[in-house]
Formats: sequence, structure tokens, C-alpha cells
Amino acid sequence: MANLNVVVPAVEVEVDGVKYRKVDRKAQAGDLVRELTDDIGTTVGAFYEVIERCGRACFYDDDEDLRTPTLSAPRFEVYEKLTPVAPEYREVKRDAKVGDRIRIVNSCDIRWNNGEEFVVDTVIGDSALVKHPEGAYDGRAHVLRSEYVVLESVEQAEAPAQQSGCLRVGDYAKVIDADGDMRAKIGDIITVEWSDGSLIGGTTFDGRSIGMFARRFVRATESEVKRAWEIGPFADGGYAVVKPDADGYLSGFESGSYVEVRPTKVPGRYALEIKSPRMSGYNDGFCNADALRKVTKEEYEEATKPKPVFNVGDTVILSVPEGKRARFGWGAVKNGDIGEVISVKPDRVAVKFPEHSSWYADPSELMLLTTEEAKWAKIGRKVGEYKNGDIVEVTGSDSGHTIGTIGVIEYDLGAPRVRANGRLRSHLGQMRLIVPVEQRFDLQKEAA
Repeated sequence: MANLNVVVPAVEVEVDGVKYRKVDRKAQAGDLVRELTDDIGTTVGAFYEVIERCGRACFYDDDEDLRTPTLSAPRFEVYEKLTPVAPEYREVKRDAKVGDRIRIVNSCDIRWNNGEEFVVDTVIGDSALVKHPEGAYDGRAHVLRSEYVVLESVEQAEAPAQQSGCLRVGDYAKVIDADGDMRAKIGDIITVEWSDGSLIGGTTFDGRSIGMFARRFVRATESEVKRAWEIGPFADGGYAVVKPDADGYLSGFESGSYVEVRPTKVPGRYALEIKSPRMSGYNDGFCNADALRKVTKEEYEEATKPKPVFNVGDTVILSVPEGKRARFGWGAVKNGDIGEVISVKPDRVAVKFPEHSSWYADPSELMLLTTEEAKWAKIGRKVGEYKNGDIVEVTGSDSGHTIGTIGVIEYDLGAPRVRANGRLRSHLGQMRLIVPVEQRFDLQKEAA
């Protein structure tokens, strides 16, 4: 290429956005040479691109003739192409802007795979449009917000951490040597709360107290502190309850929801990834540790275990474990009361109890009763729990009384038997309660 238009900043030149730097050697294919002498077919001070023909470095002059002189000083200055240093990037979970580079990390489209990168051409709502041969929008395709992370260039590395000797109360320190301390692990960040020069102590973001020799700490960088704050007690994952003041990144997660937690590699409000037991897979929500309260696995499993399913019209009995308080308070009901379900919601059941027209209960606090169980429970007994004086109907004829005989229960040798027509017979449970003794008017009159 003859007589190129170049920009000359000292020992570097630029051609069509590509930079070259002056070097002290013979030219090679891909270099530029600058003419320093007056010669036929070339211009003093002009630059020419070096190519290779038949194993030799050469160039085309102003007349497009191929020239093969010795391409080095003193006749020529040689400039080699500068290989651009690939920028370092960090993944950031945020909405992309026009011109941002994005990387696919959670592909939901067969047109791209995880790891592929695109430059955002347009932004529409929560979607980024990128150039793609299979795109339906003038060769552009939608990438959903959940599919990508933004790649931000890391322009400069953080300053090296200062040594522990500079640490003071209020500083943040990072553990670099746990030395067998069971409370600490390498990488822990603490807020320095005391120091006597040789020893340093403080508290981690998840509440652990650590105190060791000062040489086992260095000053934590700003990003290390930020990351530790974002993850808090969930560096190894765990279980949590959503706090009442959880931010908007937890859309769909109500206050008090129990979730599984695991850290991500993305800083910001996406440091933690949470999963609800009501949904399948992760990517249900993102947040920082300040939106969550850590709980034990046992508490999580107890809170999320399947709860009984009720329907309107079911007969239920209030059955709260001993020592526990009903979720919505006791009000006018008490443990053991029987009622009828009048409405059902995922986390609460409305029940009509005898002393209360509408009372809410947690599904786990109710026990469903069959028709037979409900009949017995209403008189305070278990199914088949007969008492002396109960009036029953015989339903089996294997012990003397004919089916349909009405008689009265009398206990003999610890077992309920039926007295009818002057005879006492055992029917092995083959009988049906007609009137419990507590409701016999004849006995009440006699008592009166």
C-alpha cells in the first residue's frame, strides 16, 4: 500500500485505528517502513506496508511496483504492529446499556450457548438486542435479562493490601493464616475492634469473633469488604427467611418466606441466589445478605414440609403441639376444638368453630377428621370409645343379639357389652352409637 496517511505521535504511528511502534531491526511481513531517502517511486517520509513474496520482505511503491530493497536502517525506519492487550473484564449482574458487552450465562434460547459474548445494539424494556443472523428484528435478537451478565472492563488493579502493622480499630482486615483457629478461615473479613500491636481481634460479617496474631492479617481491599458484606453469613450457602424490608430484587418472595441460599460470583445486589421450595431450580431471586435472616436446616425443613390439604366443608380439629402458640393467636378457641373449614388459602385456613364464626389457623395446626371421627370428636371421645349407659344399635349378630337390636352399654371385665332383652352380650365392636350417655334425657330427669 503506497504513501499511507498516518498519525505520528513520537515513536508510534496509527493506520486505520491500528497502532505501530518504531523498532530497531529489519522489517518483516506485517510491519510498516518509513522512507528516509529520496528514491524513484517512493516519497521521503512516506510509510509503506511490508508484505512477503518468495520468502522476501517487500512493498509496493507509489507506482504500485513491487520493491525488494533491504528494509532496514539507514534507508528505512521499521515499525511493528502493537498487539492490543486484551482487557480484563468482571461480570456484573445489571441491566445492559447500548454498547455494553454481555456474556450469556443462563441460556434460554437455542440460538446461543453459555459463554458466548455480544455487544448490545439496542435496549427494549428488560431485554437487550444484539446483532444475530437469526434475529427477527433487522438481524437483531432479544437476549432476556435473566440470560446475561454485563462485562465491565477492569481498568486498574486494586492497590496491594497494606501490611497488618497499619491496622487500627475500625479498619477491615482479612485473614491470611488461620493457624488452626477453629473460628477462622483464610479469607475471612473482620472489622477490627481491638489491637495491642501484636494481636488483633474483631467480628466477621456473619457474627464470628476472631482474635489472632497481627501477622495473620492484612488490610482488606474495598472490593473484599463489599463482597463480604454482600454475602454475610452465607459464604457456604445455607437457609434463610426473607426479612420484611427485603429489596425489589426479591419480587415474588413475601416477607417470612423460607429460602435456600447460595453465593454467586456476581457482586452487587446479585451476590446471593435464592430458591423457594415452591419453585424448581435456582435463579428465583437475587439479593444481598441484609435481605435475609439465617436459619438452621432443621428450622427450614420444619417450616417447608408439606402441609395438609383442606377443602371447604371439611371437619377439622385444632391440634397445636404442646408448648407452642397458635400462629394467629388463640382468641375464642382452644386446642382440641372442632370446626368446619369455610375458606382455604396457601398459608392459612379459615375455620368456623362453635364459639367463633371465623378464625384463621395455619394448615399445620389443623387435623382433618373423617365423618366418623368428627361424630366422636364432638362428644370428646375417640372412635369406638363407648361408656356405660350409651345407647347403641347392634350391627353384627355373631354373639346372640339380632342385627338392629337397640341396647345399653355395660362394661364387663373391661370390655363394652350390650344389654338388651334381659341379656348381656359382647359384639366385638359390631355396634353403632345412637345416643351417648351424656345426652340421655331419661338419666338427666332421674338425676334431677
